[in-house]
Amino acid sequence: MLGAATPSRPVAPPPGSPSEAIRRDCGMSTALSGGRTLWIYCDTALFGTDQRLQYFVNTSAAVATRESPTVMQDHVDPDGHPLTFLRPEADYPRCERDEKPALWPQSAVTILAAGAERRDRVLIWYSNVCLVPGAARTADIGLAEAWFDTGAGASAAPVAVDVLEPQVLPKLGPAGGYGVASVIEGPDAYLYWCGQDIEPCRVARVALDHATDRAAYRYFDGTGWVPDAAAARPLAMGESHLRIKTSVQRVEALGRYVMADVDAWNQVQVRVATRPEGPWSAAAAASLPECTQPYPNNCFAVEVQPQLSDGTQVTVSYFDPMRPYDLEPTTRVVQIPITFAP
Repeated sequence: MLGAATPSRPVAPPPGSPSEAIRRDCGMSTALSGGRTLWIYCDTALFGTDQRLQYFVNTSAAVATRESPTVMQDHVDPDGHPLTFLRPEADYPRCERDEKPALWPQSAVTILAAGAERRDRVLIWYSNVCLVPGAARTADIGLAEAWFDTGAGASAAPVAVDVLEPQVLPKLGPAGGYGVASVIEGPDAYLYWCGQDIEPCRVARVALDHATDRAAYRYFDGTGWVPDAAAARPLAMGESHLRIKTSVQRVEALGRYVMADVDAWNQVQVRVATRPEGPWSAAAAASLPECTQPYPNNCFAVEVQPQLSDGTQVTVSYFDPMRPYDLEPTTRVVQIPITFAP
């Protein structure tokens, strides 16, 4: 069961960053070697104290260290502005004349450097998007790859970032497709499809070395893994509510996988399981502190943060669109106490 959430804390840029308010949308994270954490954002905007937009990039990335896990070290240009992390292919997504092609990262996993290797490999599943003022049209799911140096003094800048396959999986509804959340278990990645409704999630898995091959994905049919996506069955996870986006992470301190999502009224639901496919526990709910307004001003983009969690609490990050300009960052983290019935 969950306890009351503690007051939230901002996920902040390092001292010396531009003085404008930085608004980061849809922050997710994945581990890097040495206790570092990579944070990836859908959109990043800088606003002046007059609340006017000064700078905008679609997708950005930052790295936090073990010592300062909520302080973002952005990959920036010479003026200190965050650089674009993921770029669309030259001819995809195909957008109408008045639309702008963009990518929205959904989830990521890291193949940590091992042995004599000196670089971490990050796989990122993303939605292809066409942007128009105040709205977006999402398409199918692509897969990108990023490499980061390891070791003392490793840069926050990626060594390389490339789109591997812009159309690896189809879109399955308003929220996208498989890959809205992802975790690693052994040699495989597990990818979740959770619609923006009360239906349970579904899950696929793929060998990490074959993640670009749509035919290599297998779907859980309730008892085993099959090649036919139409045979996938809802996971055992109890009653759900209308969700915005689901996050799944392995929290080693709990010895479990943790699933979290949030609805349009700022209610977080948390479930746990010992296997990526479940069965998942019934949901326990908690309210996000400081998030008091319903849709469209609600908080969203909840992501489980394993590196900030322990055996007594789960930490989640979220985006608060109503934070005052030029006062505090809009990406927040909150700790939610968790206990298990004997």
